[in-house]
Amino acid sequence: MNEQTATTAFTKKPRFIVSILGGKRRDVNATLDSLRAQTYGEWTEDAAEQSFPHDYVLRIHAGDTLHPDALFRMAHAVERAEYEPDMIYADELIQEGKKPYEEHKKCEFSRITALSYDMFGALLAIRREIYAACCPPQGEYDAGAEYAFRLRCMAKARRIVHIPLPLIINHSPAATPAAAGISAIRSYLEAERREESVSTGLWQGSFIVRARREPRLTSFIIPSLNELEPLRRLLESIDRCCMAYRHEIIIADGGSGDGRLLNYYDLLEKNKAARIAKSGTAGFSALCRAGADMAMGDALLFISRDAELIEPNTLYALSSQGEREGAAAAGCMLISPQGALIAAGGAISKDGKIIYPADNERLTHTVRTVSVLSGACMYMRADMYFSSGGFDESFDAPQYEPLLPVGADAELCLRLARRGLGAIYAPDARVVLHRPLAAISSAPENVRLRCRDALRHLSINGDPYTPNA
Repeated sequence: MNEQTATTAFTKKPRFIVSILGGKRRDVNATLDSLRAQTYGEWTEDAAEQSFPHDYVLRIHAGDTLHPDALFRMAHAVERAEYEPDMIYADELIQEGKKPYEEHKKCEFSRITALSYDMFGALLAIRREIYAACCPPQGEYDAGAEYAFRLRCMAKARRIVHIPLPLIINHSPAATPAAAGISAIRSYLEAERREESVSTGLWQGSFIVRARREPRLTSFIIPSLNELEPLRRLLESIDRCCMAYRHEIIIADGGSGDGRLLNYYDLLEKNKAARIAKSGTAGFSALCRAGADMAMGDALLFISRDAELIEPNTLYALSSQGEREGAAAAGCMLISPQGALIAAGGAISKDGKIIYPADNERLTHTVRTVSVLSGACMYMRADMYFSSGGFDESFDAPQYEPLLPVGADAELCLRLARRGLGAIYAPDARVVLHRPLAAISSAPENVRLRCRDALRHLSINGDPYTPNA
């Protein structure tokens, strides 16, 4: 498409005011050359020009080069939106020195994720009114000041759009400095009056925001059936790792006939170490519902009998995410006894399966919004759980898998997402799982069909929070 065709194809005809940041003359010229090659010609460097209804400001680092269709794609996003976007960002290619290009695919916008690192990257268009109201940084490019400015814009923005195409080559990626990033996030939290704190994250340029509020009492809910040793191992690990936190233990039993296990139950109840909830049937959802009905805590931690806590901060790491504003639930990093990654937040693949990406270190080590969490370790506020209706028993397949979820965990997360609440992955909470997660593909046909129906939307449209799912 030539420039004239691209410009006349739109009724709104958004205009882009370009600000090139820093750099040597050679770098500035490279960026200008890429602008002159655009198929959409409505752009200017003159910020003093008369304001028009659909003006956006682009801040581009000198030396970064735009794809020829970059402005066209952004104009198209404005044109097709029912409500005009306040901010628009896109995927990018990263090239440092003479290294090969590396494609950086980004997730859909989430305020939770945006407070964990600068998710917008090298190409961000901001509506002119918001841009002017948020005091853009002056002078040389500074990654910390730029991140603070973007968070100020985010606070005023109602609609933020992601274009899942690489529209810029970033030749000088810069991580947000720790001190500047923490200062920027603190300013945002204070301005938004959020009772949250911030610290550095697990990789350079990342951060961990936590709720200051802590639950008064956390109820561990453990589905159980017929085996003593895995349950004993879990309870001993809870005793080791959660001594500093007020908690209770509810064991939801699905009809065990193991005499040793039943004697152990009696001993636990006699010593007031746990309470036993009897369910008329096995199955993850039925057992979780029975345990939740007995729980007295204002927070619930559903955890597999085959799990084992290994770190004393696990409950704190989960609760500090699950108690955040806008959180539906929080989940941990699940690892095998050998240390191999099992789950790090879940996604829905295009063939309708629940997958747990393990090949992207940034995803696995970042606090972020995800589509689904594993019910093998899922933290929820009690009021959130009960108001949502809890786990759906129509996903249970007790003959196939009596204790682990077979899609019920994903369906609950997606149900809460429709209410505008996010499932948060907490990478600093690590839990060992001594058995594999259940596979939907091996479940009975009625459960497979139920999962397909529940997950159809994401399998068709793609998972918004995990690129390449």
